[in-house]
Parts: sequence; structure tokens; C-alpha cells
Amino acid sequence: RAKARARKQSPVPRRHSSATVTRGQLVRMLYRMAGSPTVKNLPKTSPYKDVATTDPDYPAYIWAADAGITSGWDDGLFHPDEYATRHTLAAFLYRAAGSPDGAARLRQIRRPLRAEVKKTEQFKTENRWAARTLGAYPEVDRDGDGVADVVDPASPLYFSDALYMLMAYGDKGLKVVGTPVVD
Repeated sequence: RAKARARKQSPVPRRHSSATVTRGQLVRMLYRMAGSPTVKNLPKTSPYKDVATTDPDYPAYIWAADAGITSGWDDGLFHPDEYATRHTLAAFLYRAAGSPDGAARLRQIRRPLRAEVKKTEQFKTENRWAARTLGAYPEVDRDGDGVADVVDPASPLYFSDALYMLMAYGDKGLKVVGTPVVD
């Protein structure tokens, strides 16, 4: 018992999980936040070559396109298994909040960006909105060296960071575009 008490009393530094979120997982989280609405008129042929209509998450991906949250990549694929980044999260949440100048509302593929547009500039508006509206990510020591780590917004998104920002989104009373109205 003395050992158990000693363990409870001494602060043990927690290391953050290094688990990352994929684009598909992030879309599923937002879809569930929206109440998993029924998607009407699902295309019989997938607009994404890498997503089959039999994929259990197909309705969520089509919902995300219809809601203007994401339209996939310039190459015509959805890339559900690619890792999401903080840029991805900021863009998805910005658009989910109903940004007037967010994603195109489509079941069509985005036009390629001009070559001179840098990736960091591509998400400047969304990142500013996320920082102003949802706050900063918590400082975390992921590698256990006693110093909070700086995470590049273009590096893979950690589950803990995604959950933190999704909770902040909900705590601000923001609803995801397409959330059914409940009387």
C-alpha cells in the first residue's frame, strides 16, 4: 500500500501519445459531430478513385464534400489514409463552421493551385481563424525531455491535438455545417 500511495503522490510526467490522425478519421469525427446525417442521393459511382462506394465511410466522405469541408485532392483522390496535419484540421474546422470563403461546395474536384502559392499560405486564413477562435494548442512534451515540443503545422496531426481542438470547437458552441436541427 505504501508503494501505491507513493505512486499517487509523486507527479509522473505524462508523455503524449504519438498516434496520428488520418484524413478519413478526421472526416468521420466531424461527421459524427454533425450527428451522422443521412446523405441523400449518394453517387452510384464514387467521385474518388481511391474510395469505393462499398466503403463504410463513403457517406461521410460525400457528406464532407457536400458540406464544403473537403473536396479531396487535386489528383482526383480523397486520400483517406493520408495523415492529417494541423493545416488540415484548421481548414476542415474553418469550413465546418460555415466560412463564406471556405471550400468549394462540390462533388467535383478542386482546380489545381497556382504553383507560386505556398502550402503555408494556402491555409493562412484557416490557421488564423483557428488560433483566434479556438485558441492555441496546449504545449506538450512529446519526447519526454522536459521541454514542450514545437510542432510544425504541416507535420502529422496527433490524436490528442485533434481532440483538444474538436473539444474547443464544441465548447465555443460552434456547430458543424449540415448538423440536423432538433426541435
